Amino acid sequence: MKSKYEQIGLIGLAIGTAVIGLVSEQKPISRDSIVDELGRLGRLKGEGSEGEIIVRAADLVRKGR
Repeated sequence: MKSKYEQIGLIGLAIGTAVIGLVSEQKPISRDSIVDELGRLGRLKGEGSEGEIIVRAADLVRKGR
């Protein structure tokens, strides 16, 4: 299990990756579009620790805190 700080950093990277993906596709950036992009990334990664981090990132963005 990764430390709390490593998990926080990975969640931030996942959110950043989603935003960069939206920008590169010239899609509008909103909470919903970030959550959708994280869902797409999660489906690409599948199960495992990467998928778990992406799910946590999507939950964080969805809740707004």
